Amino acid sequence: MGGDEVCKGVDQRTKWVLHRVFTILGYPKAKLEKFMQAVVADEQVMRSIEKFVNNHEVAYCFFFQTSGDTITANSAEVPTAAQLKKKVICMHRATQEAEITADNIHDATIFFEFPKNMLETMDKVCRSVYLSMLSNPANQKGWSDLISKDLMDKYHVFLANLHVTVGLRRGETMLPLPPKEAVGSGSEEKDRVHVLEGAIITWTKQIQHVLTQDPEALLKDGRHPEPLVEIDFWKNKAENLNSIHTQLGDDALRRVLQYLEERKSTYTGPFARLQMDVARAREEANDNNRFLKALNVLFNGLTNESAQFEELSNLFGPILHMMLLIWRHSKYYNTPARLVVLIR
Repeated sequence: MGGDEVCKGVDQRTKWVLHRVFTILGYPKAKLEKFMQAVVADEQVMRSIEKFVNNHEVAYCFFFQTSGDTITANSAEVPTAAQLKKKVICMHRATQEAEITADNIHDATIFFEFPKNMLETMDKVCRSVYLSMLSNPANQKGWSDLISKDLMDKYHVFLANLHVTVGLRRGETMLPLPPKEAVGSGSEEKDRVHVLEGAIITWTKQIQHVLTQDPEALLKDGRHPEPLVEIDFWKNKAENLNSIHTQLGDDALRRVLQYLEERKSTYTGPFARLQMDVARAREEANDNNRFLKALNVLFNGLTNESAQFEELSNLFGPILHMMLLIWRHSKYYNTPARLVVLIR
């Protein structure tokens, strides 16, 4: 193994880990010695690896790329969003109870890369791979009907929550559809209705959360947001409501509602009214976003850190004039409640 001269006195397990990470990161072999020299001298990296190999309660160790073809490591916390922008390698215990030795470290550890779109990848794999495996009758041999149903119900709940989380990470509201396996023709009608009504309850909570978002929230919190925050609020709310509106028109979602309407479900009436609320809120958000965009350039000038303080007063006239035009011509942004937030 290259770099042995640099690694004299280093635990064989740690040395193996460093070679493994170096290979996964795809660094040129010519840089191995320089890489080892930098890493061995880094107390944080060495301490993180030693903590992992010596303590079976430490389940993972992350390695992050840094400048200069080297790494840093952490066995205490998961990666941050900023760290995930570069390649992240995770070393995980194959079995938590097993002791890691120089002889078994190859089998006792698992290495994998954390992609930037980690949650999206996880969502696809869980739906396309694991759901098929769990649903396959051949893999359910020896299970009772109760165990099979309970497991699949819990897995569908997990998939729905994962789908919602993927949306939140993107800043979107994604309405999770009930899986076909949960509402197939083999399901009893009462079970089918129960699953579909559960989906409506989830959608209702998600939509109500978007509808109740308040542009004044930061002010009520005692913070001091800049005026661009108001523009961004209506832009994001409009995009979110447009996405919800598109999803509500999806054929699969409409079939769920149609099925429940035919069974006289008590959930369809309130949800129909909620859809009307979405239509009204969407119209308002799009209208506000359309008019407020005209203030973007002026507010950028006002909040520009490089702008001369003495010159800022020249922006007040055009800003107030534009706000007057918005007041006169917009359909929704012409109430004291809206302008008070913007002026504050």
